[in-house]
Amino acid sequence: SIVTIALPLGSIFIGPLMDRYGRKQMCIITTLPFLLAWVLHAFATNVWFIYIARIIAGFSGGLTTVSIVYVSEIAHPKFRPMLLSLNSVFVTFGILLTCVFGFWFNWRLMSQIFFGVVLISCLGLYFIPESPYWLVVFKNDHIASSKALRWIYSDEATHEEAFKRILESKRNATCDNNDANETSAFIRLKRGFESYKDPTVWKPVII
Repeated sequence: SIVTIALPLGSIFIGPLMDRYGRKQMCIITTLPFLLAWVLHAFATNVWFIYIARIIAGFSGGLTTVSIVYVSEIAHPKFRPMLLSLNSVFVTFGILLTCVFGFWFNWRLMSQIFFGVVLISCLGLYFIPESPYWLVVFKNDHIASSKALRWIYSDEATHEEAFKRILESKRNATCDNNDANETSAFIRLKRGFESYKDPTVWKPVII
């Protein structure tokens, strides 16, 4: 339950961070607290180490929201709903797999296995492109965005179609883009916390 409590904290911080530093970079950084959590969990000498590890894991879980944003920005509209729904499917599958593994392996060994899984994910993320949408909207780098799209879509027609969608999205969100570029990350983070004062936000969170 500690993991669930810590999840919203990561979700609050990830918004301004991924806008400032990019989707890919934050996906990579998100794996680092996970690695620390599994190390603490695997070599815990008392229950407090486990508590701390679970809090870090929960916070990291909240940070993984960036992966959902990344997928939504690189996926073709035709496949986007399916790909986004897979997040919930694999979270559930991971929980099931953990319960199954727990029948055969002790928790320390499982922590080491999960450390290896996260490490592989961290290394694999270096080979994916940055979000083409982020490159255009937040960096105004059309060349890098086009190259990233070329990595994702080898078909020329699909590439051009996707690039036009990104440019159209930028034109339709000019005000938001200016705010994201000109407002400091601290102010945007402060605004994020202030949104929790709204009863329509904090009541569902408590529930």
